Amino acid sequence: MVTGYKEPKAFKGFEQWWHEYKMTLKMYVKCFFYVFILYILVGIILWPISIKDHHLGFILALPVWILYPMWIKKFKKRAERIVQDEHLRGTQFVTDEELAKIIQKEIKEKGGIL
Repeated sequence: MVTGYKEPKAFKGFEQWWHEYKMTLKMYVKCFFYVFILYILVGIILWPISIKDHHLGFILALPVWILYPMWIKKFKKRAERIVQDEHLRGTQFVTDEELAKIIQKEIKEKGGIL
């Protein structure tokens, strides 16, 4: 019988799905919010340039929205780098018997102290 953390329960699948959904939504909303604030700031800075048409400053600030997909792509690349498997050069798998022999050899060489 499986007990404790490894016990499969329906709520664990739900919690994992719900947490992933909330974090994804949080990322998209925060990125949108920050780009929107930047868009407003750039529009306000460009406001004096547009004397006759006051909307021109905000029209000129539209390229700021290019940052949104670029930012999302940057986070996606970072996530891929985080979950990437790491391999150590020169490492090998050993059986239990070989490991025991290596440990015994080191104990003999160091006088019983590891």
